[in-house]
Amino acid sequence: MKKFCFRRIAILFVVVLFFVSCNTGNKNKSTETNTISETNDTVQIIQNLSDEIRENPRNHKLFAKRAELQYASNNVPEAVNDLEIALKLDSLNPNYLIKISEYYLSMGRSGKALDALLKCVKYYPNNREAHFNLAHIYFYVEQYKDALNEISIIEKQNKQNADTYFLKGLIYRENGDNTNAIHNFRKTLEYNTEHWEAHNLLGLSFYELNDPLAVEYFNTAVRLFPDNYEICLNSAITLQKFGKIQESISQYKSLIEKFPDSFNARYNLGYVYLVFTESYNLAIEQFTNALKIDSMSGETYYNRGYTYELMGKLDSAKADYYKALEIIPNYDLAIEGLNSIDKNY
Repeated sequence: MKKFCFRRIAILFVVVLFFVSCNTGNKNKSTETNTISETNDTVQIIQNLSDEIRENPRNHKLFAKRAELQYASNNVPEAVNDLEIALKLDSLNPNYLIKISEYYLSMGRSGKALDALLKCVKYYPNNREAHFNLAHIYFYVEQYKDALNEISIIEKQNKQNADTYFLKGLIYRENGDNTNAIHNFRKTLEYNTEHWEAHNLLGLSFYELNDPLAVEYFNTAVRLFPDNYEICLNSAITLQKFGKIQESISQYKSLIEKFPDSFNARYNLGYVYLVFTESYNLAIEQFTNALKIDSMSGETYYNRGYTYELMGKLDSAKADYYKALEIIPNYDLAIEGLNSIDKNY
């Protein structure tokens, strides 16, 4: 059996940079009924507003209210149309300008969104929400200096909060300035200790600096957010990186219990068993489970094949190497594995 050596295996941090709202769990019959009822109620309210608009076609508030309902119902073009009419009737309404910029962004019309916000801050220079939304747009289009300028305006008004510090942290992070990024993520937590993205990115920042403080930051984050997938996965990877292998294995196992369909957790746990503990049967088990989740992962077939090779199960190893090559043509590691078997066994 040939001597074990490291080969390229992808292990990725899973990082969410902005606020994510998601609901988990199975819908029951009662929930589905409530959803249908709410939808029917919304349709009726929109119809009632349409009747009112026909009677009061210059009432901008009615158009704005209908736009909000249309947007909530994912009828974005109709929402934009209604809010554009509202703005024709009340062209300098700051709330309408801010809201329509959000609608435009959801349609990918960033130029129109920018125009609406620029108009808002022109006439309402102290409008914090408009400046903050402008900073977001500038961040997305990588105009970082402009984004920081908008945040500076907010800070001069003493209206900064966790969100402004977090966005500043992201900007500095994108520019490779870890010192200022870390400073602003810490400031974020001073204003909001429950800001999980800041906890996550603080740990990641120290991870990338090869600083063991990353372990402590993720330990804290896991205590605060034990059911957060990204934090728990990143914590396991960090423990692995800094040589705390048994703790890493425990974290991966805990993650799999909570999220049994997590490909990353099973893949990485298989890697740990393969590389760090040489528990080949356990590695095979995890790679096999990962393939049940993603049967088109050529890397996983390669890893399992390599594990079989180390175990002396050459037929199984060759089958997995060939499967990896089917998925990733000319995959150099799989070719290397096949050549190794032909040469050494």
